[in-house]
Amino acid sequence: MNFSIQNEIKKIVLNTKKLKITYTKQYSNSKYSLDLIIQEILYFLKSGNSWANLRSPIKSKTLYWHFQKFVSFNIF
Repeated sequence: MNFSIQNEIKKIVLNTKKLKITYTKQYSNSKYSLDLIIQEILYFLKSGNSWANLRSPIKSKTLYWHFQKFVSFNIF
């Protein structure tokens, strides 16, 4: 059995009713995939950098917004 924290977080996000609407293809207004968003947030948490110092294709304000959304639903 292969355990991946990224896959587990994705399952939790997609099983949360209010978050599922935001991150499914049908209603998505984001140009970034959920996988990339989770990957970049996990990198931020591991590295200890500030949001502004992240080298990511996603803007730091956007990543912070998604992180705060996850925190509000007790995912992080």
